[in-house]
Amino acid sequence: DSKDVMPDKVYTPQETEFILYVMRNFEISLNMQNGMEMIPMKMNKTPPDTIDSFVKEEALHLRWMGNYIPNNVIHRLMIRKSQELDQSCLWRTGARFGRGSSSALVEMSETSLDIYVTAVYDSRQYMEEFRVLVGQILSKVNISCQEVICCRIDGQEGQIPYEDVLQQYRDKV
Repeated sequence: DSKDVMPDKVYTPQETEFILYVMRNFEISLNMQNGMEMIPMKMNKTPPDTIDSFVKEEALHLRWMGNYIPNNVIHRLMIRKSQELDQSCLWRTGARFGRGSSSALVEMSETSLDIYVTAVYDSRQYMEEFRVLVGQILSKVNISCQEVICCRIDGQEGQIPYEDVLQQYRDKV
């Protein structure tokens, strides 16, 4: 936004490098190795049209719900998984990721973070990578959320607490 810019302020190259160093250290910016800096908070607020190519109804769906989830959670996820980011599908509160035959769409609001994963072989493994990273990020920023698996049956969406699913699995083993 233009209101974020102070037209009279010019930083020296040393000041600029220090500011970028601090931003990178706090995972709010990423050096893209091409002379550009990715700053997720400065991305467009609305999703690009390319989001329509991801079919959520066919994806494994995991959701974290809480009273408040700051944008920094998804920004840190973007930075940590930057090698898998689809540059054509990024916005301030969402992104599409991909690796091999696996694809993920991550979207968030103030109270939830949703991850949709599709894969030709094993969507559970790709989802687990996101699950671990999101858990680490939430822990680091001291945010407590309920984690649920979302399912769709006959057009109706339901949610099952992730811990309940794990407990059922443990009981069978």
